[in-house]
Amino acid sequence: MMIDKGTMIKIMENIYIDFPGGAWKDHFVMRPRRLIAQDIPNNKGYFPAKDSSGRIHYFVNINDVMEVRS
Repeated sequence: MMIDKGTMIKIMENIYIDFPGGAWKDHFVMRPRRLIAQDIPNNKGYFPAKDSSGRIHYFVNINDVMEVRS
């Protein structure tokens, strides 16, 4: 999996949903999120990526990435 600067990636992240009642663990769902890589991964797989609102997310493990689009 090649990730270069500007590559679009897709990850699955656990999102909290607020609704009344239910167990705390039931308030989380897995949702896909698309990000743009800001730099190439270093030899340990660490790289930053930006989401659609401009926030930077840091990934320690390249195995978190589900899909790569050039």
